[in-house]
Amino acid sequence: MDSHGKENANAMAGNPFHYVTELQKHASELAAVPADWMPWNYLATLESGQGCHGG
Repeated sequence: MDSHGKENANAMAGNPFHYVTELQKHASELAAVPADWMPWNYLATLESGQGCHGG
């Protein structure tokens, strides 16, 4: 399994509090592109900068 696969696996079994908190912090981005904020890829979205909102 590559590192991206491990990251996805960790996100799936990871901290649900962190996931929900990030969804709340990035509500406008979530509304615009919900597919980027699924439990298995939200960390990649955050890391890529797509979840940055300047506030």
